Amino acid sequence: MSYTYEQQYDSPNYTPASQTRATWGVDRNIQHIDIHWWDDPNKNPSYEGTIATLTRPSSGVSAHYVATGTGRRVACLVSPNDNSWATKQDNPYSISIECDPRCRPEDYDVVAELIADIRSAYGNLSLHPHKEFVSTRCPGDWDLTRLDALSRTKFSHATEWGQGGTIPTAPVPAPPVPTPPVILPPVIVPPTPSLPIPEVPVVAEPAPTPAPAESWIVKIINALIKFLLALVSPKTDRVR
Repeated sequence: MSYTYEQQYDSPNYTPASQTRATWGVDRNIQHIDIHWWDDPNKNPSYEGTIATLTRPSSGVSAHYVATGTGRRVACLVSPNDNSWATKQDNPYSISIECDPRCRPEDYDVVAELIADIRSAYGNLSLHPHKEFVSTRCPGDWDLTRLDALSRTKFSHATEWGQGGTIPTAPVPAPPVPTPPVILPPVIVPPTPSLPIPEVPVVAEPAPTPAPAESWIVKIINALIKFLLALVSPKTDRVR
């Protein structure tokens, strides 16, 4: 978001930076931001009334800024380079913000954006309550831890105060959609048909052919041959 930055107000209640040493014995050295409230909320203080008080010469008080979430408005009463009259001995070291005492979410949001703008120009300044330096209830119910955390979610416009806003956050990626598992149908392997083993015919060995029996004619011939051989063979005497 943003806020309206009003610069038409000028409080006479301030000390120029050049006179800081002559007034407090030190130079202007901005170190932190001091948080104040307008006044007790039971007194119904207003934005315009607070500005009127801080710009009235006889009041003897001032602040650098007055802020409210109503209409998202911030008024600059004293240049932050100079010293406002807000925290006595801490004036040389601080930038002061007078905040709406109702502490509504919109009040936190506007003050947080203003803090982001101040830090863009003066560095990472810490936040301190008014009561840290002066005996007072100020800044009432303002939670500086919450305010600091919120301010770090803000950004400052490059050239114009009040034109910044909330740092955009990266979108949260959607959780991945689980991919259902791919179920493949079972692969059915057909059985390999068994081939019949061919039967080898058993060939019986032929029975041995018996030698043909000698015929009676052959026997007669053989006997006759032996007889004739005996006739022609010489006889041999036997020695006894």
